[in-house]
Amino acid sequence: MLYGIANGVDYAAAISHYIDPAAARTTGIDFLSFIAASLGQSRDQAWTTFQTLDATHQHLLVDKAFLQFLTQVATDYRNASSSYYLKYARAYEAIGTLFPRASAMRMTAAAAPTFRRSGA
Repeated sequence: MLYGIANGVDYAAAISHYIDPAAARTTGIDFLSFIAASLGQSRDQAWTTFQTLDATHQHLLVDKAFLQFLTQVATDYRNASSSYYLKYARAYEAIGTLFPRASAMRMTAAAAPTFRRSGA
């Protein structure tokens, strides 16, 4: 999952936005529920356990929750009874939080490179 991630992974942002119970669920993105299910614990217990883990184990749980969340977004996208029917915005937000682009990497459409086929 990390191949080609030049700017790294912002685990701290993902934890503060989507795992910390004070913020999780406020935007429709809740990794803590997936982590609680993975640990077989309540949300409160999972948050307490998560905080005691070393960074490597926290990162593994964030990665797993992220992939489960993307699967849920795809399921909701196809479910006409879901409040997230035909909506991918949550996925884009989570991706942007976990894999931030460096300000130097941001390009507007006008600044984007143009590619031409040779001989054309």
